[in-house]
Amino acid sequence: MCQIIIYIVLSTILLSCNNQEEATIEKSDFNQKKWLTKEGNDYPYRNDMLDAILYNDSIRTLNKTQILALLGEPNRINKEYLYYTISQKRLGLSPLHTKTIIVKMSADNSRVDWIKLHE
Repeated sequence: MCQIIIYIVLSTILLSCNNQEEATIEKSDFNQKKWLTKEGNDYPYRNDMLDAILYNDSIRTLNKTQILALLGEPNRINKEYLYYTISQKRLGLSPLHTKTIIVKMSADNSRVDWIKLHE
């Protein structure tokens, strides 16, 4: 009888953990078409995909050409740094707050050194 109760408790815990993980994965999926969507000066879907970029290990294995094919042309390039605007709050023409993902490529552009969020 005790073994049955332990089995039921463990099964319940494992099943509930799986459901939470699946919900997180679905929420953070990367969608290239939405990532590239620009309305005026804004990117309405990028903020929802931050985690999919920041915490995805497979993106870190790409070279510069592959990153550009996946994420499109960055808003700014400075040597081996690629800057992708996520969101920007403005007062008229002046930016008040900008959220940006920075992708640092290796010196030979063969791999990603790191990806960081700058606010």
